[in-house]
Amino acid sequence: MNEFKGTPGPWEVRPKGLLIGDMDHHTFVGQVGSGLVARTFINKLNSTDAESCAIARADARLISASPELLAACQMAIEDCQCPIKCDGSHADCPCWYCQTCAAIKKATEG
Repeated sequence: MNEFKGTPGPWEVRPKGLLIGDMDHHTFVGQVGSGLVARTFINKLNSTDAESCAIARADARLISASPELLAACQMAIEDCQCPIKCDGSHADCPCWYCQTCAAIKKATEG
């Protein structure tokens, strides 16, 4: 199985104001004790400011959990196999094992 080649976790959601600039429209995700990993934006065109802020923060929380979620998925499939008995490479297979394998592949291979 391929390893994740991006910024290692853990990641954290950071409050506005840690970087210089206009922070009112962004939520930041950074590596704990290090630099910026991602930035979510508020989409003011399709929702209110409060809704947009809540969506941006929710996106940032999901992004910040990504390293732990990937590791948990990799551990979950380590000693398992597809209950339908395919080889785990079928993204269209509805079982949890194949769906997890597809998500890991998406995260590690693109």
